Amino acid sequence: MNEKKEQFIAEAEELIAEAESLLLDLTEGFDPETVNALFRALHTLKGNAGVYGFDEIHQCSHKLEELLDALRLGRIPLTGEVIDTIQSGIDLLKEGLGGGVYEKKMTELFNAIEGTIQKVQGQTREDISGLIPEEILSVLSEYEEHRLRQNIKERNFIYIKKVSSGFDEFEDALKKTIEDLKKEAEVISTLPEPGGMGSGKLTFRVVFATKKERPFFQDEELIYRPETSGLKPPETIRSRTDILRVNISKIDALVEQAEGVRVISERLSQLWERFRQEYGYKEDVFELYKLSQQLKARTSVLQESTLSLRMVPVMELFERLAQVARRYARQLNKKVSIQIEGADTEIDKTVMEDLADPMMHIVRNAVDHG
Repeated sequence: MNEKKEQFIAEAEELIAEAESLLLDLTEGFDPETVNALFRALHTLKGNAGVYGFDEIHQCSHKLEELLDALRLGRIPLTGEVIDTIQSGIDLLKEGLGGGVYEKKMTELFNAIEGTIQKVQGQTREDISGLIPEEILSVLSEYEEHRLRQNIKERNFIYIKKVSSGFDEFEDALKKTIEDLKKEAEVISTLPEPGGMGSGKLTFRVVFATKKERPFFQDEELIYRPETSGLKPPETIRSRTDILRVNISKIDALVEQAEGVRVISERLSQLWERFRQEYGYKEDVFELYKLSQQLKARTSVLQESTLSLRMVPVMELFERLAQVARRYARQLNKKVSIQIEGADTEIDKTVMEDLADPMMHIVRNAVDHG
């Protein structure tokens, strides 16, 4: 396998793991940001698979994309059946990475997705044209209009916030406004202000929804007021981390080199001991001693650092186990309570993979006989 395909598989494994984690979040309840993130992960996987010629993965991720698109646009509700279908698709994607032939399973998955979508075809949507200014509705995307409709249904307040700034500062000003709003609101759309490019400035309108009636800023415009207010919408906070993908064989090679440096350090210490016995604590001999001790200390740090590169949080495995438990419980019509402790503990990646199958078996037995 060439290096580019190896890189695709490494990236695909990360995207699939991300998709499984996001799907696990959805078992706790619908959240538009989570659905969008899951949609983006599979969209990226689809594109990469097409470039590198993984046709089955491309087709499967494309079909899952259709299902998620229907979900994010509110055409289908989030049910246990939908979650199971998405999980089945993710399982097929993993089989595809392993080189498995799964044409029959793909056909079954595609039929299940099409059947789910067709069930709701032709259903009418609630008309909100009299509630929101037409100049806003006419320029919203289908997804943005759906989110607007959903927020109205949940009796949220809809506001417009104008952002105006010079060309050079505008991008930062808009980003800062959106970040501030997202702390307590859902940003639905950012729209250019008609004629908003005069006097060397750009002006955009940010449409957002919130449970709060009081404004976030002084110059907000309320465009929809509900009759009553409801519950606070779920908040999602996702942190961004800096991650560098490295082939595990390269890490093993680095560990081997670190071990080689340790051997040299030990030989240098032995050499110093011989010189000490023969020449005593002369200046050059003592300097050799100090250098050997410094090398020994740095070698120890190097070994610990390289070995830590193979360590991964067990949360990665626990999330997969939780997904299996919930899915199996739904099949048996049982309720399960899952508590995860010590998820930050790190173990060697190879050890974790060896633990996966036995622990999956234990979880299935616990649900089956619990």
